[in-house]
Amino acid sequence: MLVPFSGGRQAFGSRSPAGTLRAVNVGGLPWVSLSLAVSFGLYGLCKKMLNLGAITGLTLETLLLPPILALLVGVSIYHEPFSASHLLSFAFIWAALVVFSLAPAGRRAQNETPEAAK
Repeated sequence: MLVPFSGGRQAFGSRSPAGTLRAVNVGGLPWVSLSLAVSFGLYGLCKKMLNLGAITGLTLETLLLPPILALLVGVSIYHEPFSASHLLSFAFIWAALVVFSLAPAGRRAQNETPEAAK
């Protein structure tokens, strides 16, 4: 609760009903709990700042984040090779994803043009 309240207070001026700072020293820092709290707090802050609709937010979360996170984990934690050809392949895959994601919006825009413009 500490991180989301602190992030909300800093970014949006909101007040925490339970207080912003509560810490108990029980022999060491709970790193897993802190990292989960920080990541969840940053996620919530980004989502609130972007102010996306439900479908758009869900699409971004399910299509865009997992491949990027998998790449970062593979390269940084598991030391997978990532050469220039890997980067080029990754760029082409993302370009295709953007094209296929934007295609329905283009079709909608074409269908909404007034009859006089045709």
